[in-house]
Amino acid sequence: MRDLRSHPPADNTRGTFGSRRWRTCGLLLVGTAVALTTALVARPQPSRAARQTVEAFHAVPALPAKGPNVLILCIDALRPDHTSLHGYPRDTTPQLKRFFGGATVFERAYAPAAITTPSVIGMLSGRYPQNHAVRLLCQKVPDTTILLSDHLRRSGYQTAAVVSNAVLSDAACGLAARFDHYDDRVDEVEANRPHMFERRAARTTDAALDWLRNHCDADRPHLLYLHYIDPHGPYTPPAECPARYTHDTPRMIDMTGRGGGIHPEGELDGLDLVDRYDEEIAYADQEAGRLLSEYQQLGYLEDALVILCADHGEAMMEHDHWFAHGMYVYEEIIRIPLAIRYQGMPAGRIAAPVSLIDVAPTVLAAVGLPLPADLDGRSLLAPPLSRPLLSEARGNSGLTHNNSHNGNLWRCLIHDHRKITARIGRSGPIREQHLYDLRTDPLELAPQPVAEGDRLFAALRGFIEADPDPAGIPRELAWGDLPAPNVAPTVDQRTLEALRSLGYIQ
Repeated sequence: MRDLRSHPPADNTRGTFGSRRWRTCGLLLVGTAVALTTALVARPQPSRAARQTVEAFHAVPALPAKGPNVLILCIDALRPDHTSLHGYPRDTTPQLKRFFGGATVFERAYAPAAITTPSVIGMLSGRYPQNHAVRLLCQKVPDTTILLSDHLRRSGYQTAAVVSNAVLSDAACGLAARFDHYDDRVDEVEANRPHMFERRAARTTDAALDWLRNHCDADRPHLLYLHYIDPHGPYTPPAECPARYTHDTPRMIDMTGRGGGIHPEGELDGLDLVDRYDEEIAYADQEAGRLLSEYQQLGYLEDALVILCADHGEAMMEHDHWFAHGMYVYEEIIRIPLAIRYQGMPAGRIAAPVSLIDVAPTVLAAVGLPLPADLDGRSLLAPPLSRPLLSEARGNSGLTHNNSHNGNLWRCLIHDHRKITARIGRSGPIREQHLYDLRTDPLELAPQPVAEGDRLFAALRGFIEADPDPAGIPRELAWGDLPAPNVAPTVDQRTLEALRSLGYIQ
């Protein structure tokens, strides 16, 4: 039986094509020079209180953008090494492989956070969580965090989002006001467990197609963001799943006392769960393929910028947190797929590490809008520079911050093949740190000590010291269980039940 754990590339060589084919502009050249000189320096952001509000942002006139249509497909909890786009032996993603086979595929892309909300806001804002200020699930997006949808909307774009994860519902995070159209109907009751709510990929695709067919103005460019929850746990592929997987030799595991998602406790065959996870990937691929096919038939694909990504990965049977995410910054949890199909980018594979926060500046550059100076992300229209990338994980999936999880915020900084992780205490001090060489130890089984003078460790410490939220908890929140100020004060009982069904709360 093949080892299903994550295998990062053996080196950090360049992609298979030359940089002369990349689209560049003056802003990118300036950004390149700045990044080269500050690659290993933490860059504190302006005070959150001093930032412009969304209302003030929209009050300033902007030139109309004449760029391409933008389609972002985010598949929740999707590991790249479980997709055929990245060489997985099971053909789990034939539709995505066909569509993005001639696109730019980033082989080492990282999520800025190991849970959904901070990661998605990182993608939409181009900032790390400590700078966009959303650190927990069900935390409202501050009105001083300007999103990609705000930029495009102000410049004349139609903006729409269709989401299927309850933590992205408007009641949970307050995103609806940032889009012209926001469909967050997570009301599908699972057949065998009536207390569980979700929206399967088929209905998510249907909702997106309804907007495209009946509400989208074909004479204006648009941004459409889709968030599929399949294959998020618990892994329950529907009857219309296009693939069924099995295995020959069981791998019996004991989940008793081990951290993990909503799955049977006690002894079970762990590879059964891997089979179900892969089947849900195949189901999401089928529905994403249906959407892409219709998108093309509607005439929106020509010159469009289409992005495939995930908000985070998923632990299978690595380390000590199985069939879940959110607790640690291991590769299987923060590595994500990222592929971009756009006429301004050549086909090929890029091995240099990049981040999900690079999505917003890439779109802004493609549509011809200026990049704000305080973005952490970099446009990927030019070859990615070698730079440190930050990611974080909050204990207990980031929903609570009670005493049982004090000091369990993990941070990591990745630069080429080197990765340093640090565990942060409640008041911010570093309690432990580890160094991994991902070339020789891709499974992160042999942590090494960190030298005090290590430049990458100094950079990570700089990020930690510049963080305005001690241990990743927003300062305005009271200690204890939710709810607390600004954290989903309007979440209703139905949304709470949906969150419980996903394993976010007990």
